[in-house]
Amino acid sequence: MFRSAPMIVLFAVGWVLGLASASFGQVTAADHLLLTEFAVTPTDGEFFEIYNPTPSVIDLTNYYVSDFVFAGDPAQNYWRITDGALVPSGGFATDFCARFPEGATIAPGQSIVICLKDNFAFEDTWGAPADYEMVQDGLGDGVPSMVDPGPETVGVPLIQGDAGLSNSREVIVLFFWDGESDLVKDVDIVQWSNAGPDFVTVSPNKSGVRIDGPDADTIESTYQLDTTPAAQSLAANGQHLFGRTVTRTDYREGTETRTAGNGITGHNETSENYAATWLMDTQPSIGSPGDYGPPALLRGTAEAVDRVDLFFSRDLDPATAEDQGNYSALAILTPGGAVTQFPVAVREAVLQDDRRTVRLTTSDLSPQVLYRISVKKLRSENLQDEVVQGTETLVYGYNPSRQLVLDVPPRPFVPHLDGAMEIRYLAPQGEPILLRVFDNRGRELFVLADEVSPAGGQRTLSWNGRDHLRQRLPAGMY
Repeated sequence: MFRSAPMIVLFAVGWVLGLASASFGQVTAADHLLLTEFAVTPTDGEFFEIYNPTPSVIDLTNYYVSDFVFAGDPAQNYWRITDGALVPSGGFATDFCARFPEGATIAPGQSIVICLKDNFAFEDTWGAPADYEMVQDGLGDGVPSMVDPGPETVGVPLIQGDAGLSNSREVIVLFFWDGESDLVKDVDIVQWSNAGPDFVTVSPNKSGVRIDGPDADTIESTYQLDTTPAAQSLAANGQHLFGRTVTRTDYREGTETRTAGNGITGHNETSENYAATWLMDTQPSIGSPGDYGPPALLRGTAEAVDRVDLFFSRDLDPATAEDQGNYSALAILTPGGAVTQFPVAVREAVLQDDRRTVRLTTSDLSPQVLYRISVKKLRSENLQDEVVQGTETLVYGYNPSRQLVLDVPPRPFVPHLDGAMEIRYLAPQGEPILLRVFDNRGRELFVLADEVSPAGGQRTLSWNGRDHLRQRLPAGMY
């Protein structure tokens, strides 16, 4: 039997989303996570990106991504994970279903990138690291891998070794499942094809499907109607150009039906008119919404003892960008392990000539003290989009020396319980960075980073407590 190439589905379980905030003019915000960019060529650079347009930090623990959708076999569909009927086909090693690691989060206005292959190859392709790897290759790149939910849900792995995106016809779905409910909740979906009407073989259609999942009762639940596959739209129709991406241009999801759907907030995610809300063959804007979405705060750096530069993903409206009331700063101190915060004055905000950098004049910032800079009500240059409420970044105080500043939790690390240790560092611009993990006997265990930091600034790495042989280490001080 002919089977078309797989699609990607991202779903989530549970209700952790905050309500979106509507603002003035034409500025509106979505009430759930959005898929915003993807690439299928080159193979080493395959990725997709997820953006948080809500004012809430969202726990990703029960969010999933999958490309299991096939009209020719009811068991080859992501929603069958709930009753354990999702079974991989041995002939299609690119199929996958993955969950985010326990405790993973996405902040307001943040974009996260999931690469399908090795992060080293991904970074070589695009010049920027991914936030998560689909396939764990065992190399010490410091990028956490997605979790395979298969062994605990269907008894077999659901992330196969050749997991990837088809260049011909495919779909990406973001979905949510709490591990107990009969039904999953679609979060966002996008699909593409260069095969004409055959694309419907990978168009999700749960209409009227009845499933009894792992909850305590034996009562089946029924899915609402999805848009019929033949009526579903395509974000890209034709061959993808090498090294280009497909990008969301409408963060309001076009004419998508908002009620009586299978979405996490009640939308019919299969009804979006993707041809009008996405654009193919775009320049990559990996890690941000780029020129099409709301302005995103990319990072901040202390450029002097009383000056912080904030860098945004697109041009800003000068009136809102230079309103110092749209910024606030807090110093974060941890004396004796207790967290205390106190406000820091923001005296002036000036939009720089590039229209994407805002220079804040503040009271004096102490070296190696961490500061939380929050922004609000900043609008894009065309006044159509606004920075998501709750957007913030962490900045270390100005450090005039050319040293690397490390922030490592000062406590024993228990890998089998803690899961992962976050290590933040502030890098001087253009300097080589070498970060290694040692035990308390001075033995090198793992290389977290060995690179040059062209832009400098703050970065966060995650170490999962394994050495260079991928063996889990015992509890201790590292």
